[in-house]
Amino acid sequence: MKILKTILILVFVTTFCVVSYGFHTNTGEITYRCLGGLTYEAEITTYSNNLSPVDRPELDLSWGDGNLETLQRSEVYTIPNTNMNRNRYIGTHTYALIGTYILSFEDPNRDYGIVNIPNSINTPFYVTSTLIINWDLDCNNSPVFLNSPVDSACLFHNFISNQGAYDIDGDSLSYKLITCKGHHGVDIPGYTYPQQFTTYFGIDSITGDLRWDLPDMSGEYDVAIQVEEWRNGSLMGSVTRDRIIVVNHSCDKTGIENHSGGYNIEVFPNPSHDNFNIKSYLTKNINIEIHDIAGKLIFHRNCQSNENVDISEIAKGIYIVSINDNKDVFNYKLLIE
Repeated sequence: MKILKTILILVFVTTFCVVSYGFHTNTGEITYRCLGGLTYEAEITTYSNNLSPVDRPELDLSWGDGNLETLQRSEVYTIPNTNMNRNRYIGTHTYALIGTYILSFEDPNRDYGIVNIPNSINTPFYVTSTLIINWDLDCNNSPVFLNSPVDSACLFHNFISNQGAYDIDGDSLSYKLITCKGHHGVDIPGYTYPQQFTTYFGIDSITGDLRWDLPDMSGEYDVAIQVEEWRNGSLMGSVTRDRIIVVNHSCDKTGIENHSGGYNIEVFPNPSHDNFNIKSYLTKNINIEIHDIAGKLIFHRNCQSNENVDISEIAKGIYIVSINDNKDVFNYKLLIE
């Protein structure tokens, strides 16, 4: 009897450890910006489940030239009314030569129970970005994403979502779906695109609109989208974003939708000088974030609808204002003069 109890305890502990360990990286990407010459700054952004006892205060980034660097987390931000944290890890590296480099990072586990990834809890998370350094091309910055990589869809309802990709250099962007990657960047065995569970699933290569017609099975799905940037017909680089779509049983969506502006939120005046106003027609409590065009968070606060927001300490330029009204996230381009 003691032996049986011991076996059962070991099975329970082992199962608990495996399940707990897996609830970590849900989505993420690597972006980069040129600091001049052969020196670049790279940023890993991940979204993780903050209910997990497992944390990642550091991640290893491969710079693509044989150098592996451990990056310390520079920021962790809890997204309001969710169990998700946004984590940022930043590093700087100088390459010895021009060339094409594949930046990558790997996390040991994905979330538990992903519908289109068999045994997802024991499947590593892996993403890459391609950096091309060429003296014939100008110093290049990667695209950044203005929208959240976590989306909510409704069972038997059409779904559409834009990636919100933005390129500071003004390069043209194209979009395509790729297979989610696992250990060492290998295609995940048994991975299927969500069209296995619907009549159509695809992405517009020009606009970046991701469309899913009538999803017929609820649950969490992972998809990877590669965004390529082009300048005068030349490929400048690419970023892969591994993202989540949660299909809910009803249209009382519990996730966060993303919109480029919206009828129930107003931001004015635009252009602004030392302040601007936000008016929400549906809720009084809202969360505001302001990012620069490189995607860096420079301002965030909770406020009331119709409140005046002081931006006198922010430098002149173009910014993205993200407003979370506890149901949706609305993104606005704001010019501060």
